[in-house]
Amino acid sequence: MDPQWNQFVQALMIANGDSAMARYKSIYAKTEDNDLKKSIRERLSQYFYARGYYETAEKIRKNNFRTEKSSPPNRSSHRFGIQTGAYSTLRNARLARNKILNKVQNVSIIEKNRNGRKLFIVVVGNFANRKDAEKSLRSLKSRIQGFIIEF
Repeated sequence: MDPQWNQFVQALMIANGDSAMARYKSIYAKTEDNDLKKSIRERLSQYFYARGYYETAEKIRKNNFRTEKSSPPNRSSHRFGIQTGAYSTLRNARLARNKILNKVQNVSIIEKNRNGRKLFIVVVGNFANRKDAEKSLRSLKSRIQGFIIEF
């Protein structure tokens, strides 16, 4: 097996997402193998999408990826929240929001487009920075399940 593909496979086994992403970026910067680059872009895109960086994920997926950027852009106009669900219909999103409102306050629904399809995202909170959103998620872990997104 090619040494860079071997490094890629080893990176797949890294449990810490940030460490795995750093490894992928390092391999990406060194390789000339287009198939390997495509596989790395797919992993990076999935990671950023799961973290709520939808625009960054889409740019990476479309091969608009620069290895010198180690994190998504810091845009002061963006806010952070806890995504508890994503639904294809507004009706289902409202039902989910109403269930959560019994447990916590400040629940909203935001609309996103993903691959030309509307998604209705149920979000708890509206934080100025990721750190505050993470702190809130830790305090609410016993009441809700979710992850941090930027919107």
